[in-house]
Amino acid sequence: MSKKFVFVIEYFHKTKDSFVTQKIIPNCTMEKIKVLLFEVFGKEEPIGVTEDGEMFLVGGYKITPLIKEKIYNMFDIDVDIDNYTCFLANAYLSDFDEDGNMANNNI
Repeated sequence: MSKKFVFVIEYFHKTKDSFVTQKIIPNCTMEKIKVLLFEVFGKEEPIGVTEDGEMFLVGGYKITPLIKEKIYNMFDIDVDIDNYTCFLANAYLSDFDEDGNMANNNI
């Protein structure tokens, strides 16, 4: 059975280096992510493909001030990189409820 991927922002405590939460990026597609990463890195970043043909990011990308700005401009999301270490990554949609909240959401 295939699990659907969504794009998320992962939040980690800066001092404890422990996971806090993930937030779904609404209306985010692989094409938008490819554009964002190309604008930041100037080259195409690695994309994985599941057996079912679904594309996903290979690894996570630390959200730098430039990536934060791009996310804000594309998705109107202000990522709090001052208080958290954040990554752009994939997660399974099944890990979230219908409102986009995950269990143990601490932000």
